[in-house]
Amino acid sequence: MLAEVRGHGNEAAGLLIERLPGQDIREQRVAGVRRAVSPAGRACHHAPGRLRIAAHRQCAAIDGGSAHRHASAMFLRIRPSRPADGTRIVEIWCAAVDATHDFLAPADRAAIEDEVRTHLPGTPMWLAVDAADRPLAFMILDGGHMEALFVDPAMRSAGVGRRLVEHALTLTPALTTDVNAQNPQALGFYSRLGFVPIGRSETDGQGRPYPLIHLRLDPPTR
Repeated sequence: MLAEVRGHGNEAAGLLIERLPGQDIREQRVAGVRRAVSPAGRACHHAPGRLRIAAHRQCAAIDGGSAHRHASAMFLRIRPSRPADGTRIVEIWCAAVDATHDFLAPADRAAIEDEVRTHLPGTPMWLAVDAADRPLAFMILDGGHMEALFVDPAMRSAGVGRRLVEHALTLTPALTTDVNAQNPQALGFYSRLGFVPIGRSETDGQGRPYPLIHLRLDPPTR
């Protein structure tokens, strides 16, 4: 599947892709935003005045799943986000975090959600949508770094997260990302895709006690 998606580009095994013309998260400046905020607590202080969504990501496992999930995954389309997708994107974030981020303190969870509801809907991202154009997952890229990957828990184990990662690899030869050390499901997912750890931070970008594992996926050697 990975080779097919790379080889055929815009259409492979039921996967359709729309390009993201002129949208680069590094160029999406947000007036008045002095601290870039992550979906679940990582602030990117090195990008003042810009919104960058990062870290604390939830992702789909790649094995098993119900017939309904697999039927939806067969007709996945990857497309850029649109303003009308904002409410659904926040729904996916909330459901994914509730399903996988039980390590977050309630006060942190509430504060992060407030930031997400304010900033996430306007961030350019890639969506995996079903045949009815309903978003099932989203991914945010900043060059070769995957800032966020969140999948609706109802679509876990259907390969949706893998499809988005495969799409990212058609855009960049190597990919890095960060994942919570307290999220073993996400760590297992990335490990199965070939990501390897290259570092660790003992706190998230806001200094909260949520360690991050830094991962990298290199292109296959020939």
